[in-house]
Amino acid sequence: MHPRPKTSRRLGAIALLLAVPAMLLSACTSGSALEQGARADEGSTGDGAYTLKVTDPVNNGWLAVAKRDGTLEDALEPLGTTVEWVPAKGAVSANLPLFSTGEIQVSEGAFTPVVGAASQDAPIRVGAVLGTEAAGDDSGIVATEASGASDVADLAGKSIAVNPAGKGEYIVLLALERAGLAKDDVELQYLQPAEALSAFTSGKVDAVATFGDFFRQAQETGTVVATERDIDSQDREIILFTADLLADRPDIAQAVVEAAGPVVAARSEHPEDYVNVFDSSGPRALEGDALDWQVRVNGANPATLRVPDEQDRERLQSIIDVFAANGVIPEGVTADDLVADLG
Repeated sequence: MHPRPKTSRRLGAIALLLAVPAMLLSACTSGSALEQGARADEGSTGDGAYTLKVTDPVNNGWLAVAKRDGTLEDALEPLGTTVEWVPAKGAVSANLPLFSTGEIQVSEGAFTPVVGAASQDAPIRVGAVLGTEAAGDDSGIVATEASGASDVADLAGKSIAVNPAGKGEYIVLLALERAGLAKDDVELQYLQPAEALSAFTSGKVDAVATFGDFFRQAQETGTVVATERDIDSQDREIILFTADLLADRPDIAQAVVEAAGPVVAARSEHPEDYVNVFDSSGPRALEGDALDWQVRVNGANPATLRVPDEQDRERLQSIIDVFAANGVIPEGVTADDLVADLG
């Protein structure tokens, strides 16, 4: 096994990142100076320090490695900021209330839930993108054997469990579009990933559109109808931030992105180091086929972390267009509305 990657502790240059545009996002800078001051105080410990609230990554992934190595803590110390790791559910779409109340300010995620959140005025923005050449094959649509479905066309008239306004719903809508079908040609059942998998395995739905280990588990008893790669999905992994954090402390967001870059880049080089980061046995650990599958996924798509570029905005806009065309979000949302300017 390769040595576990360590991020550099040479972070004095982060102080140079403090000069940022005063207008970060038009959606984030509304309100009076008094309101913005109140928001800034929300993360304060009362002695001038700031506490950044980050989704707890549990036991796998680049954020788990960053937590284990103290990567964010080291990067943020010069800014008078500490990190609080907040337990959360395994999908951004399931955690929207926590972002809205400020209980979480930073998270791993994907384009799709940020777009979907536009229908609920949830204050989350794309801060950085894990750039890959193509979508992976670790997400997609799986049909039950009893359904008899083996391709997207076979889904007509079937029930499909999806997480609402997130990756699952996007995958189905895009797959239907590619196959010349409409949303009304299927019956969508809106469930968060764990509940969607349960409905699938118990036969309460004909198919499930999901991601990560939920997708792997569905594969064990079902038939893969389409993966994200098959349908040329434009969704990508991201780091997301709350709008209030971006407006009040963009220096913190920039420091997070700067520090996370080397950790993200090393994932495909040492994929085995990004699973079972804390526990190699017990309820949080992956074993057997689950472990082998996750190691393969980690090494399959090399990624570099970057602030969103023009291609990312085009990908994001294409997702916006799919959601808007199907009534998931209102018309008129643009990629620029949902992207933080940390460049």
